[in-house]
Amino acid sequence: MITRLQNFFLKHNKWLFGGLLIVIIVTFVLTIGPQSFFGGPSLPDRRDMQYYGYNLSSASDQQALFGSAEISASLSPELGIRRDQISDYAYMRAAGLGLADELGIPSPTSSQMEAYIRRMAIFQDPETGEFSSETYNQLLTMFQTNTQFSREAVARVMRQDWRIKRVRDTLGGPGVELPWELKQDFISRETTYDIVMARASYTDFRPELNPDEAVLREFYDNNFSRYEESDKIRVKALYFMPDRYVNKVTIDDDSLRTYFNRNRFRYEADREFPEDLDPDDMPQLTLDDVRIRVEADYRREAARRLAEQSSEKFSLEIWENEIRRTDPAFQELLESYQVEVEELQPYPRNRTPNHQRINRQLLNSMWIYASGGTRYFSDIGQMSGGGAVVLIFQELIPERLPPFEEVANAVEADWKNENRRRLFSEQGHAMRSLLQQPLAEGRTFIQAAEELGLSVQEFEPFSGNDVPETLQRSAAWAQGRYLSEGAVSRMNMEADSGIFIFMRSKISPEADFESEAFLAFVEEQEDFLGQAKGWARLREITDRTLGKISSDLQGLF
Repeated sequence: MITRLQNFFLKHNKWLFGGLLIVIIVTFVLTIGPQSFFGGPSLPDRRDMQYYGYNLSSASDQQALFGSAEISASLSPELGIRRDQISDYAYMRAAGLGLADELGIPSPTSSQMEAYIRRMAIFQDPETGEFSSETYNQLLTMFQTNTQFSREAVARVMRQDWRIKRVRDTLGGPGVELPWELKQDFISRETTYDIVMARASYTDFRPELNPDEAVLREFYDNNFSRYEESDKIRVKALYFMPDRYVNKVTIDDDSLRTYFNRNRFRYEADREFPEDLDPDDMPQLTLDDVRIRVEADYRREAARRLAEQSSEKFSLEIWENEIRRTDPAFQELLESYQVEVEELQPYPRNRTPNHQRINRQLLNSMWIYASGGTRYFSDIGQMSGGGAVVLIFQELIPERLPPFEEVANAVEADWKNENRRRLFSEQGHAMRSLLQQPLAEGRTFIQAAEELGLSVQEFEPFSGNDVPETLQRSAAWAQGRYLSEGAVSRMNMEADSGIFIFMRSKISPEADFESEAFLAFVEEQEDFLGQAKGWARLREITDRTLGKISSDLQGLF
């Protein structure tokens, strides 16, 4: 699905492709509380956690919540929803729909929905800026080939987004930007700029820095919070591997034949015949033709199911028999279930490790048990390639401040980085003076910059409404746009460079604040500000509600 979307947008909507690619991700599954991943019986202390009509303890509700958010984000690439923001977006959408219910906002009528779709950026022709029926139909046809992105699901999400937009409009209210600011922004948009950019390399700046221990100890004492280690948890992973159960699989001819008939297409696809053979003359594939391969596939899938079932029985046996992790019976269980054990490196709450076998949500859930509840084992997690994993809480390691000797190398590296940046900034201040001096003598900025070893980039004159992409997200341009003609900006640090902006010329027309262009600009800005306020207030509501759920959950332990 992602590849097809990539091809579509590269061909038809390149301007939207970058934003869309970020938000097409695998649905995030939240794991909280004692739930079986494989649909087996839930453990006795399972509790509902209601959030605007969604039960966060329900796997199906979680899938619906995050699946809808994924579709919505992919339909609104202009929002720029990043991979790590999809879960936040899902919660905000749920809150928006809940508020829509409370405010009595109904589902859109056919005419309202049509007008909404025609305004959606994803369906606009990039050349004309107008709604494109061809783009609309092509995109929905692609969605139809995917079960999650079906036409029905897309239509449902668009109706939800229409209602959420009404909520945002209500929460946003009127814009708050002052008229003076609007006028200045309008003038900036109509102004023509001619600039030169000079870049000093931070990578090549390598001053000699040799601090003694006294200097480093003083730095450590003044910045001890940098080296504090937050509390961590130690966790053990129990793997129920399919290969441990292969020998326990029993095969009878009837089951094997049923499996073969159900998966015949898999084996038919791999058959090879002479090119001149008539398809009608192809002999029918029989079980005996591929028996060895079918048996291997059957045994492998059956072993995977046995591993998953064993993880269910293991968790249930611990719970029902109230077996503690320090009991001899616990070790006996590990041996009887042929569990593979891995001691994980301790990890803090805010830096969950990336693990090849275990998803981050399952690792995050272990902090619930660190609070001291009735359980020390996690829900059951699925592993890529088959099998299951159960995490065992071992201990909570309190936060601490390592002594200087333990972190001396890190302290020295931090001191050098900080002082290297300080010296580079001081050099930039001196360079600015040297860049300004030749201008008074009639020499060009480019000549002065090249003499200082700076790389120079010139731009064609541009308007404030058509800023080159290189400058749009540049902090240097955010400051440099306000320079007067002939002025040089201070050096701005960006990535591995220090950047100077020289305003070669700046032509600002007489602005007519009674013109239709200005009035349209004001309306556009006020709408944008209202939308931003609507999102911000919806986020506040979301955070408060989730905070209450979290607080209630902590109160259970």
